[in-house]
Amino acid sequence: MSTPSYGQPGDSGQQPQVQYGQPYPGAAPQYGQPYPGQPYPGGGYPVGGPPPAKPAIPGTVQGAFALYVVSAVLSIISAIVVMNSDIWDLARADRFTSGVVTAAATIGLIIGIGFLAVYVFFAFMMRAGRNWARIVLTVFSGLAIVSGFSTRASVTVNGQTYSATGGQLINWISVGIAVVAIVLMYLKPSSEYFTAFKAFKQAQMWR
Repeated sequence: MSTPSYGQPGDSGQQPQVQYGQPYPGAAPQYGQPYPGQPYPGGGYPVGGPPPAKPAIPGTVQGAFALYVVSAVLSIISAIVVMNSDIWDLARADRFTSGVVTAAATIGLIIGIGFLAVYVFFAFMMRAGRNWARIVLTVFSGLAIVSGFSTRASVTVNGQTYSATGGQLINWISVGIAVVAIVLMYLKPSSEYFTAFKAFKQAQMWR
């Protein structure tokens, strides 16, 4: 009677076959691989689980955004008031020609429109959860508060400053809007929203 050779099927001494690179059943995952359900180092959502939902925009952030839109509208109104004020008549009555005054008004209008577009862009980014936009708007609002204490609008033509009568009400309204907007952006619901959005973006990077 022949003796079965070692390693043939049915041999009680046959060794388990394990493919190269695959752990034994019940063995711990290889180094650098997270356990099922364990989050990746540095954040992210659990392996095999759904990613966190995009955080909802709280009312405080919505309110700050609305105030910045109102501030942009007031800026347009203020520019119209300045363009139709007696500033330009004062400049023309001085030593400047009509061409110099017109050029100064045109340059000022272009700069104002450009700044307003950037201002609104940052407001939209803040509403979308970008914390850096909140910081930029805080700086802009601080500058608006400082400049808003001026009682009259003014322009400078070739180094000579001319002030227009009126416009004080719009300045004070702008100051109030800037103060309230800053407060709303840093209330607890707003801060939690920016933190949650940052975590959401980090989780998206691991997908």
